[in-house]
Amino acid sequence: MTNFLTGPYGRLHLALLLILTGCAAAPAPSIASPLPPAAGSAASNGENVEDVPVVAAEPPLPPVKTDPCREERLPGTVDACADFLRSCPSVPRRQDVLAQMCRLIEEQKGGYDDYKKFTLEFEDGLQFVPYRHRLLLTGPEGLRVHDCLESIRGGEGSGSVLEKVRKRKGVYRDFTDEEIDTLRELGLTSDLIQAMLESTHDAKRAEKALQKNKYGVASPAGGYPLQMRRDERYSSGEQQPAQAPAGYGPSPEEALANCAAQSVALEGCKRLSGFAQSMCNSAVKVQFPCQ
Repeated sequence: MTNFLTGPYGRLHLALLLILTGCAAAPAPSIASPLPPAAGSAASNGENVEDVPVVAAEPPLPPVKTDPCREERLPGTVDACADFLRSCPSVPRRQDVLAQMCRLIEEQKGGYDDYKKFTLEFEDGLQFVPYRHRLLLTGPEGLRVHDCLESIRGGEGSGSVLEKVRKRKGVYRDFTDEEIDTLRELGLTSDLIQAMLESTHDAKRAEKALQKNKYGVASPAGGYPLQMRRDERYSSGEQQPAQAPAGYGPSPEEALANCAAQSVALEGCKRLSGFAQSMCNSAVKVQFPCQ
């Protein structure tokens, strides 16, 4: 070993050994990254973390609110259709939703009670009820065709049911020949069907008379509506009659006609319910005073 270090090439070998040893011990040079430092991290030049600005994230946009009444897709269940019509009663697609309800009831094998519940809340949907159930649902509450059939099948005579229909003076419909044949097949007598037709006509006449008097048209008694003011009756320049003495009242013929008209009109009001019926009764008694 001594000869190797002191020989002719010893010094050269020793110098190379020292160089190699120094390179191994020296730290590797750092290579600068071409990418900028990430936000929030320390800079390569020794910058403080607090000096680096942090960009705040933008808040998400609020969801866009849509009008449920403008929904184009039809509801998929009977309850959903009913809720939709309650929330949006005047929606242009009301008829489509009513038809959808009846289709869903039919798909679920619904019966009379299901369609009755439907028509009690949505009377304008009766036209979409299947033909046979539509006939059974015709008429005023308590005396519908179905109610009359149930009374007859329960042992009540058809004559007794007929008198109830005549006394009620409710609205049924102008039955077609096909519908009359179906009603007979169901078990109604011809006299009972005729009573339903007459009841419908009487109720419609009473309603028409009430509407005429509401707008100031001559009453069935042949005179003017009693609530019309005297200056309105003769505003065309017609000479006003002398003031009637105290205690003046309508003639016996007029009083009789008013009583008859009041009775018919009040029967028509029975087709309504609640506050609407009370208002109708009050209007009829003012239009046709009967003592």
